[in-house]
This record gives sequence, structure tokens and C-alpha cells, in this order.
Amino acid sequence: MSTAETEVFTVYLTLLDENNNIIDDTFSEKPISFLSGYNQFLPKLEQIISEMKPKEKNSIVLEPADAFGEYLTDKVDTLKRSDFPEDSELKIGMDFIAENGNKKTPFYIKEIKDDEILIDYNHPLAGKRITFQVEMLSKRKATADEIAHGHVHGSGGHEH
Repeated sequence: MSTAETEVFTVYLTLLDENNNIIDDTFSEKPISFLSGYNQFLPKLEQIISEMKPKEKNSIVLEPADAFGEYLTDKVDTLKRSDFPEDSELKIGMDFIAENGNKKTPFYIKEIKDDEILIDYNHPLAGKRITFQVEMLSKRKATADEIAHGHVHGSGGHEH
């Protein structure tokens, strides 16, 4: 990817679920800046944002296929309580990472029934239509350093 093709977008956004419940909101915090073409955002969302002009606002509805994927029932499994650390207090919605060699797979607890724990490897928003309310604050060409490092640098240079 060449420097001319890569841009830095700075946006405010709100993520809403199918029932218009707020999942995430940066309007009350600081905006998000990201590099185009680096898979830092959902591809369809990034495409629409890239076409926006500074100060423009947009409500972007994404179907599951363009968001977090379809919900797959074969990505649900049942474990025993004894498969988890003995001293952990398990709650519905808790996130974990399963490790198999070098492969790490996130999952969350979907249901708890006595000694059986239903776990889900789907993203929590899989199978759902979501909406992003976006306000484009600015866009600019990425610097060579940003492209080389694969992330946006702050106004003072290289910041993480």
C-alpha cells in the first residue's frame, strides 16, 4: 500500500444494537483516529467513512454479513464447571480466551446451568444488524512513519 492510498480518519461514533441500545460511544470521550486499509475497522464501515467529508454526519446500518458475521450455532459448546479455574466466579457474559498451542480463540459465557457452562465462540454481536452514528471530524494523508508502523501517531509524533 502506498502513502497516497492511506489516510487517517478521525471520527466520533456511536455503536447501536438492533434495539437502538448504545453499545459504545466516543462522543462523550475523545474521537477515534485510524488508518485506512489496515483492518482497524469493519471494511464496509471504513468504505463509507472514507467517502464522508469533514463535519459530515451519517447513520450507517450494517447487516450481519458486513458487521460481525452471521451467528453460527456450531460455534457454541458446553463445558463443565471444572474446566474453569477453581476459584473463578463465573457470570454470564464473561470473556475468556481458549488457548490451543499458538492459537488463541476468544469466547464468552452464554449460559450457566448448575455444572454445565454454555460457551459461545461467536462475536457477541454476530447475527445482529448494527448501526453506527458517525461524525467525520477530519481526514488527511497518513505519514510514512504511520504507514510503516501500521497505526496513527499523535500530534506530538510517535504515541501509543
